[in-house]
Amino acid sequence: MALIADPAPPAERAVACRDNPPMQNSFKTVGVVGAGAMGRGIAQLAAQAGCEVRLTDTDPAAVAAAQQE
Repeated sequence: MALIADPAPPAERAVACRDNPPMQNSFKTVGVVGAGAMGRGIAQLAAQAGCEVRLTDTDPAAVAAAQQE
């Protein structure tokens, strides 16, 4: 398997797929399963982008801790 270097900065790669224009934000609600470090980060970025966020986890304490941040 060959690795292809992508000249786009990481922020641009996260928004646009290779050879495709950035997608328009056509959704208003984001669901995140898992309130660990990664889930919290995804939920935070989605909230900062103006989306309603629904965060869930099997551990209610993890959700409560994420809401405190």
